[in-house]
Amino acid sequence: MKKYRLAKWQICFNHWLEVQCDRLSHRQQTIIVFVFLVIFGLSSCYMVIHSIYNMGYKQGEQLVIEHIRELEILPKDSINQIQTKYGNK
Repeated sequence: MKKYRLAKWQICFNHWLEVQCDRLSHRQQTIIVFVFLVIFGLSSCYMVIHSIYNMGYKQGEQLVIEHIRELEILPKDSINQIQTKYGNK
């Protein structure tokens, strides 16, 4: 029943929108499309730039550079030591 009401509302809205668009000239339709394109494009650019600018804004104090640690050098016979640890000879 809800789907039927939603579909009926959608058909009515589409018809109303089509009537309103038919009342406009081709030039007015082009201007409206261009204005919405500019608005959505600018808002998209703003959101991308704003998110990149604020990336890690409050985590800046938590970023710490660790010093290079000395690597642990394994003996030459490391394969045999691993095998004897687990009981495989």
